[in-house]
Amino acid sequence: MNTMTRIRPVLVLAFAAIALLSLGGVAQAAKKAKKNSVVTKSIKNNAVTGAKIKDGALALGDFSADALASLQTASAFDEKTNDLAVDESPGTTVLSTSITIPAPKTVTATASINAHGAGLNQGLFCTLDIAGEKGPQYGRVNLSAVTQGYAMTLNRSKVLPAGTHTVNVVCFEGLGDNSHVDARNLSVVATG
Repeated sequence: MNTMTRIRPVLVLAFAAIALLSLGGVAQAAKKAKKNSVVTKSIKNNAVTGAKIKDGALALGDFSADALASLQTASAFDEKTNDLAVDESPGTTVLSTSITIPAPKTVTATASINAHGAGLNQGLFCTLDIAGEKGPQYGRVNLSAVTQGYAMTLNRSKVLPAGTHTVNVVCFEGLGDNSHVDARNLSVVATG
C-alpha cells in the first residue's frame, strides 16, 4: 500500500493539535485590549474621574439608575398679574409654588415683584421663604415717591433633601397703608 494515500493516526493528532493551538491564539488575541484602550481588570476603584473621560464619550446607558436620579433637575414657576393690596405683618403671600426633587439638591429661587403705593410714606418689604425657612428681607420705603412703580428682585439658594418643598414670596407693609404688588413672578430650579 502506498504511504501517501493512507492517513496515519499520528498525523491526524498532529493536525488537530496545530488547529487547537492556532484557534487558542486567536481567542487569546481577542481577549487582549486594543492599542490605547484599557480592560476592566486593570482599573483600580475610583481611578477614573470626570477629568479623565473624553467629552461625549458616555451615553445615558453608561450610568446606573441612582446616578441618573442624582443628575435630574426640577423646576417650578408662579406668575401673577393682578393688583394685590399687601397687609402689615405677618404679611401676604404674593407668590407660591412647590418643587419635588428626587435626591438632595441645591434649590435656587428668583422672584421679581413690581410694587406701588397709593399714599404717603409707603413701604413694602418681602421675603423669599424656602421650605418653611424665612429668608432675608428686601424692601423699599416711600413707594409713593415712585410714580411708575418699583421693581424688586429677590434671590436665594438652599440645599434641600429629597421630597416636595414649598417656596413662597411673602410681602408686608412697613409704613402706612395702601402698598400694592402687581406683576410678579417666581422661578425655582433644583440642580446638583
